[in-house]
Amino acid sequence: MVRRLCGLVLVSVLTLLSGCSPAFNWREVAIGNTRLLAMFPCKPETAQQRVSMADQEVALTMRSCKVGGVTLAVGHARLTKVTDKARVLARWRDATLAGMGAEPASISAVAPSRLQPLPDLVAVRANGTSPGGSPVLLQGLWFAQDLDVFSALLVAGKVSADVEESFFSGLRFR
Repeated sequence: MVRRLCGLVLVSVLTLLSGCSPAFNWREVAIGNTRLLAMFPCKPETAQQRVSMADQEVALTMRSCKVGGVTLAVGHARLTKVTDKARVLARWRDATLAGMGAEPASISAVAPSRLQPLPDLVAVRANGTSPGGSPVLLQGLWFAQDLDVFSALLVAGKVSADVEESFFSGLRFR
């Protein structure tokens, strides 16, 4: 009995260790003072700059990290007045794609399973180029809630389905 229990404990520990790769240490991160929570596989850094969105000067904050050749980022800006959010998101998406020299391979309004449906959501898959010149795949979501606009981006040469699913399905509002 003790031998079976020790064997079960050993198998359980090995299973847990194999599922918790040190490279992908998932954690939930609050996105600024919004209700959005995101899952990151590494500790994200934060950068902020003032940008113009829909003729408004806003603070754009990006939280991002890179692990295993994959860059994951969530951006956020709070608009100062009600505007056409779909237009704001489309321009943000287009600027992101242009910055990577990317052409959309697909554009849809389908949200990941755990992200509540949002009317302004746009999901994009695009092929682009990294700053170093190598080909990369961009998978991105642009969406809004109230005066908050967001982007969630995953950029890599190759992305595993597990990382993609964990990142995008980890987006949720509290």
